[in-house]
Amino acid sequence: MLLLAVGLLGMAGLQTLSLRTTHDAYLRTQATILAADGAERMRAGAQGSGTLSADELAAWQQAVATTLPLGSGEVCRDATPDDGTVVAPACDGAGALHAVKVWWDADRNGESESRLAMGFRLW
Repeated sequence: MLLLAVGLLGMAGLQTLSLRTTHDAYLRTQATILAADGAERMRAGAQGSGTLSADELAAWQQAVATTLPLGSGEVCRDATPDDGTVVAPACDGAGALHAVKVWWDADRNGESESRLAMGFRLW
């Protein structure tokens, strides 16, 4: 009986880990979709200016906030797109690269520690 109980507890632990991992993958997929959307909005709306309109940026940031837990994001010109934090996105406005940076709270601890950064060039 003890062996069966330990086995069932182990299976319950594996199931919990599986659910957590699946949810993390779902959130990362949503962040990737939102980052691609931000890049496409930049490409479609920039028309050579290299910036999004304030309305477009606000609409995209609202989509990030409603889709991801504690989600926030930035679309900007940045020479080093793979840096920054949720409170200081580190968009330097320099260089030929543009960046889409998305942060969210993957483990629901109240801090947006998960990040996806994507750099791209406008042609």
